[in-house]
Order: sequence, then C-alpha cells, then structure tokens
Amino acid sequence: MSDDQRYSGRGDIVETLEAIDETLEQEATVYLLGGGAVTLEGVKPATKDIDLLTPTNSDYRCIRETLLDLGFEPVEHTEPDYASMGATSVLKYNDGHIDLFDRQVMSKLSLSTGMEDRSELVFEGERLNVHRLSWVDITLFKSMTPREDDRNDVSALLARGIDFGVLAEEIDDQLPLNYGVDEYEWIAQEAKQHPIFQLESTFTNLEGLPNDLVEKVRRLADTVDAERQLFYELRRHESVRRDAFIEEFATESHSTEQQLQEALDRLETKGLVRIEDEQVMFETDPL
Repeated sequence: MSDDQRYSGRGDIVETLEAIDETLEQEATVYLLGGGAVTLEGVKPATKDIDLLTPTNSDYRCIRETLLDLGFEPVEHTEPDYASMGATSVLKYNDGHIDLFDRQVMSKLSLSTGMEDRSELVFEGERLNVHRLSWVDITLFKSMTPREDDRNDVSALLARGIDFGVLAEEIDDQLPLNYGVDEYEWIAQEAKQHPIFQLESTFTNLEGLPNDLVEKVRRLADTVDAERQLFYELRRHESVRRDAFIEEFATESHSTEQQLQEALDRLETKGLVRIEDEQVMFETDPL
C-alpha cells in the first residue's frame, strides 16, 4: 500500500471494521463518510484514511478507546490539506489512520436526522454497526473541503447521479452551520473563512450541478458576506444606532440596506450582537 493509498480497496476497510468489532466491549454505532465510504463501495480504488462519525459522545468515547486498545496512536496532522478538517481525534496505526468525529465534522456539518435516515447499513458485527452516509450527504461533506482529492471524488459521485433536491434541502437544514464562538470567528474575520464560501467555490467550479443549486449557494454566500462585512465594521464601535448605522454603511457596502438589516437580525439570532432600543452592541468578543 503506497503512502497515498493506505487502504487499498474494500477488503482493507472491512478488515479494519472487523478488528474494531472484535475489540469493542459494548455496542456502538458509527457513520462512514469520506474516502472510506467511496472505497468500500468501489467508487475509487483506495483511500488515504477512514473517516468515522459518531452519533453520540458515548459512541465516540467507546470507539476511541477501542482504537487505542488496537494500537492506534493519537496524532496531530501536519499536512496543510488537513488544516481545515477539525477532526476530533486522528489516530494512526502503521501506514493507516482513522479520523474520528464526534457528532460534527470540521466544526461545520452535523449528523442530521435526514442523514441518519438516508444512510445504509453496510457492516453489522457483534457489537459494531456501521452505516454509510448517502451519496448526497457524502457529496456535501466533500464539497466543504479545499482538497483536490475531494473535488475529484465529488465529480465521481455526480457522475453516478444524486438527488439535487435532497442536497438543497440538507444545505438548508444545516444552516447556519454553527453558533457561538465558531460562527463568530468565521464571520468576524475580514478574510472569507466561513465554510459557506468553500461550498460556493466547490459548486462554482464543478460541472454537472444544476444552475439553480449553484445560484442558491451563491445567494447563501452573499448572505453570509453581508453578515461578515457588517459585523467586521460593527466591531470598530462600542455601540451604534441601528438605522443610522445601516444607512451610512450601505453606501460603502455592496449590500442593500434591506440585506444589511436582515443580516443584523441574523447576527442577533446567532448571539453575536445584542440589540436594545435600536442600539446595537456586542454580546461578547472572544477573539
């Protein structure tokens, strides 16, 4: 197995899952996504890693403990391609490694009820149940990263055919992707760090996506961009009068006054600003 193809085919994936099943001391459930899922189903011949997503923290702790018992060692990725992944645990054994996520991947997408319902049971052991996420959901997960390998996988999945209506619905269900500090850090940065911009970049540069879906994601990116611009400017002030500030800022922004008013309401909903008697103030500034 080469360094770029640590799990060569379905057999390597199944062998790893069987080892986990045999070592587990209690029942656990995981969801297979990423390269492990497409390799298991023969969409690609090999993968660099196996991505496992647990539906509960209890499952996460159970699987992590089992991997440690099997000789996997926790490591921190130094490869630039993994900088944005945000794996809860990365565990390495010889040439292979497993990225283990606790309910959420990359601090961006969460395991939704729809994802669970669309998943397929692909491994049923004595204690371990493994569900493969649907091709729709794997497409969405892979579209949230900048890696070229993931772009190629998405193209392969699109060629197989996926339900774009379900994909659009899942994007809506995932919004706003996060609350609190994570969302604050994404929006408050002057650079476009919010994950919706990565999704926009992926969809814009892919062939085979319907135009209405691409335009939907572009509109979502414009929505977040209005929040980002507005919040970045608001951080410069202790407090402002809402309407007067919006009216003045609209002359400097590419967003309309209505878009900025709506963006401000969303920032309040996300807990990033506080509005009292038309006065806008920061609730907190963790940066």
